[in-house]
Amino acid sequence: MAKLTITLFKKHLSTLNEVQLRLALEALYSKIPQVREFYAKQQGVEAPAKKAPNPKFIEEYQQKIYNQFWTKTGNPRNSTSNVKIRAYILDFEKKGFLPKEVIALILYRVEMATICADQYGGMRDSSYNASVNAFARAVKMIDKEGLREEFADKCAEIFEYQNLDGWYIENLKEIWEEGQEERKEEEEDDDEEEEEEE
Repeated sequence: MAKLTITLFKKHLSTLNEVQLRLALEALYSKIPQVREFYAKQQGVEAPAKKAPNPKFIEEYQQKIYNQFWTKTGNPRNSTSNVKIRAYILDFEKKGFLPKEVIALILYRVEMATICADQYGGMRDSSYNASVNAFARAVKMIDKEGLREEFADKCAEIFEYQNLDGWYIENLKEIWEEGQEERKEEEEDDDEEEEEEE
């Protein structure tokens, strides 16, 4: 699948009539807080208040994930259901939370797996792999939403754990760094295209 560039996006916009453009902008305005903030600045007015997520609701999903790694007495579980954890995250996502909250929950999942592995000297390969895949998904979302600065510290904390299989942390670091490189390349490609159009 081809990557969406500024040129392709402009071509797409040229195919839309005025009504379609208006509907697209209204959809963006209702779904993306940054769009509301942009247009508020353009109009010189205050952006509408963002609807804050219910902390209890987020804590409920964090607790569900926590319970997959730890017993009520705080001991590690003999087996973790990665299928259940994935289902919890997908269910949370369907509730309509902003990508930022979904990313935070996915990183919480990765953090719980990492802490559990660190405290007990490792975990099953299937659990490591599920955690690596979740982290890769979180990084893709982080890059898509332009939230690297916001989540850089949390990811750096996860990279600090050492009492577990070293390849796991190395994989997480590589995913983070590869995402950074891809983002730089995309920005350079967009800059080149804009220069060519001028």
